[in-house]
Amino acid sequence: MKVMNELYQTAIFEINREKYMVHVKDRFRKIEQFKGKIREVERVLELLTQEVVIEAIVLTSAIVEGLSRMEER
Repeated sequence: MKVMNELYQTAIFEINREKYMVHVKDRFRKIEQFKGKIREVERVLELLTQEVVIEAIVLTSAIVEGLSRMEER
């Protein structure tokens, strides 16, 4: 009877361990998906930053050109 109890406990332990491992693997998969989304957001922010810098340069150039024309008059 003791051996049967030990086998039962071992089986329960293994089943719980497998369930836990499936849970852990699922969490890791979700974390990797989240990391991918973060990388996408970083790329979009980088592109937006570049666009803002370009717009700032264009606006600054336009202001400088406008001021130069005003000085010429």
